Amino acid sequence: MENKPWLDSSCGLSFFRMIPKIEIMAHLQDPLKPGIQKHARITAPIKRGYLQFLGFELFFRILGIAIFTPLSAGLATQIITRSSSGAISNYDIAGFLLSPIGMAYIIAVSTISFALMFFEFGGLTALSIGLQKDRRVSLPQLFRFLGTSLPRLWRLSVRQFLAYLIIALPCLAITGGAYFIFLTESDINYYLQVKPPAFWYAVSIAGIAALVFAFFAIRLFISWIYSVPILLLDGSNPAKALEESKLMTRDSRRDIFVMLLKWLGVLALLLLGLWGIMVVLKFLLLGLAGQKVALVLTMTAVLVVVHFLGSSIISILATSSFAYLISYHFLKLRPNTPLPDAIGGPQNALLQRASKLLNTSWALVVVISALTLSAAHFMIGSVDFRDSTSITAHRGSSITAPENTLAAIMLAVEEGADYVEIDVQETKDGSIVLVHDKDLLRVFGIRKGIWEVTYDELKDLDSGGWFSSEFSDQRLQTLDQVIKAVKGKAMLNIELKFNGHQKQLATEVVRIVRENDFQDQCILTSLDYQGLRRAKAAGPEIRAGIIVTSALGDITKLETDLLSVSASAVNRDLIDRAHAKDLEVHVWTVNDVPTMNRLIGMGVDSIITDSPKLLAEVIADRAGRSNEEIILLHLAEFMNQRF
Repeated sequence: MENKPWLDSSCGLSFFRMIPKIEIMAHLQDPLKPGIQKHARITAPIKRGYLQFLGFELFFRILGIAIFTPLSAGLATQIITRSSSGAISNYDIAGFLLSPIGMAYIIAVSTISFALMFFEFGGLTALSIGLQKDRRVSLPQLFRFLGTSLPRLWRLSVRQFLAYLIIALPCLAITGGAYFIFLTESDINYYLQVKPPAFWYAVSIAGIAALVFAFFAIRLFISWIYSVPILLLDGSNPAKALEESKLMTRDSRRDIFVMLLKWLGVLALLLLGLWGIMVVLKFLLLGLAGQKVALVLTMTAVLVVVHFLGSSIISILATSSFAYLISYHFLKLRPNTPLPDAIGGPQNALLQRASKLLNTSWALVVVISALTLSAAHFMIGSVDFRDSTSITAHRGSSITAPENTLAAIMLAVEEGADYVEIDVQETKDGSIVLVHDKDLLRVFGIRKGIWEVTYDELKDLDSGGWFSSEFSDQRLQTLDQVIKAVKGKAMLNIELKFNGHQKQLATEVVRIVRENDFQDQCILTSLDYQGLRRAKAAGPEIRAGIIVTSALGDITKLETDLLSVSASAVNRDLIDRAHAKDLEVHVWTVNDVPTMNRLIGMGVDSIITDSPKLLAEVIADRAGRSNEEIILLHLAEFMNQRF
């Protein structure tokens, strides 16, 4: 008898069990069809015109590099140089920004940035509408049209910037008020370290103010989201475009907000996916390369190029998809909006040739190969094999002993520090002592400023017990005592802490240095540029350096002998420009091996660290390695930093 498995009871039972599933799937697929069809209708124009988006973005970014960025930087430089020597740093920034010329700087930079964003958004929106209306847009004519519309885009940006500023000012005032009410009784370092209730009150108020600003700013952003296409497509003036956009979004703000959240979610997933791909590729490619320098260099360069291309694609996709979504919803509300005749036309011949070129696989190979070689050349060129970096112990060996005490200073000397960085301030009786905070609360438990007490009142107090009972025998040191203790053993980086109550801090420090014949064994540094200039005028033979926490302009133009900058702000370009002007570059505050290796490889002159022993070990380890091993080390740190 013929075997008929479909008659088998178990098979038959299985078959009948599947029937409900088939019916369920059929019911599920039917509701999905409209959604799938809708998605296809939305994305079909994108598939047809992706090359136009790519071409526009590439040309726009080339224009940004070649024209917009230099013009904006030139304008900012002109404004800054009219009020200073070429750069403004630290304390001087607030005064500059609150001055008339500083306000002009803020408005100019902000509105130009807004206008350029509108330029890009307007171009991508025009392309999106053209694709949805099946009308070809000529890129050269589009750029010409946007160029002639730039004055109106700038006026629109001024209106929007001022509106956001009006929202921001009360929030900033509330945050500033919270700071002055809760965080000015003692030194800010006390609040940051101890975090008393007053600190959390201020943080909570600032957080609420930030949320209030975000709410109204997002609401305003959504209300005006159609203002750029209205201005460009209707030829409206900025005021009318804003008002019309507000009317169009009145009943759909929530829907637009949800759409933007979804867009951000997809963008986040793309970035997460790129990160995951890079992590996998890193382990695969570097695992294959082993310890062979040429292979590691090549694989690292390939990873850099892949990351660059992936990031660029996601960036272009993000801006293009945002513009497309806005234009899609805009056309749903105003389907009869025409494109200006000025931007119509056939596809540019150059773009047609680029399309054919991009469709050939060898072109992609050539591009990736060229970028890989460039990346490899850059990475090799960024390695400095001289390893001439000195060690500066930040407030002594402050990771092991209490800051600015003799124990921390002498321990730093034992651990191999070339410089010991110390903080000096002036007491009520004019003594120059080692104290970091402007008040005595954190170290001595006294709610007084250093300028309110004499040295005799402080000299017998415990200055190390706050750190550990092991150091309760430490006492407040004067600058003169420390110079005598380290002379011939290490140099000093003397940071002058101008607290607003000093009388003769700069001149007294110079006098003490001279009395000890210590001019060639120390440098003077400060956050206060004007105070540092006074110290330099009093002791021109002593090297002096500005500590830069924030700056506007080119800091290499400052009148100084060295720059002391944050590890997050330093780069090879800054180092090269500084060295070209015979300026040293000191970098703070670095306590991890990867960053130490990276900075040494970049050729910084000194690294400021809380752990001089660790930095000494890193330098000794590098000294025992070959150039090939240094390259491998540099590449490993490069990869760990990015992926």
